[in-house]
Amino acid sequence: MPLLEIQVRDNVSAKLKSLGDLDFVDNVLMAGALAIKGKVDDYPPSRSRPGRYSIRTRRPMGYYKRGTGWMEPIVRNNRAVGYRNRRATSETLGRKWTVAKRGRGEVVVGNNVTYGPWVQSRVKIGGKGPQSRLLRAYGWKTVETVVEGEGPKIVQRIETELQKRFA
Repeated sequence: MPLLEIQVRDNVSAKLKSLGDLDFVDNVLMAGALAIKGKVDDYPPSRSRPGRYSIRTRRPMGYYKRGTGWMEPIVRNNRAVGYRNRRATSETLGRKWTVAKRGRGEVVVGNNVTYGPWVQSRVKIGGKGPQSRLLRAYGWKTVETVVEGEGPKIVQRIETELQKRFA
């Protein structure tokens, strides 16, 4: 399920078709979608790191390693001598963002990671989400925030191209 769709609306599409070849609109939409993807697939700096100890139990703690999952400490003499991954849990959110052209005047930016809406959506999508305050505090961008920033730029690029071609 795509989290974002950029498309030329039907009433605009009919007017544009009367103007002739409009491949440039698809190119501008694709460039805009790639710009959105480039901003939404950035990870904020990781706050999880090895070498921490619990204040309560004074035992070594695990940490979350991006792209792998939870790393569990290997403990000897109450010290962590290494870490192991018991079960990979990461679905690599950043690498799963894709851009696809669906048809004339329509480009889709999407991600099929199951936990995506909880990490990068401001609204509930398919029973999942929205982003928690903790993830917002860590610096994860929501798709909606990126679109609000990039949307006007995409529209401006299309208007500029139209003016160049038909002014």
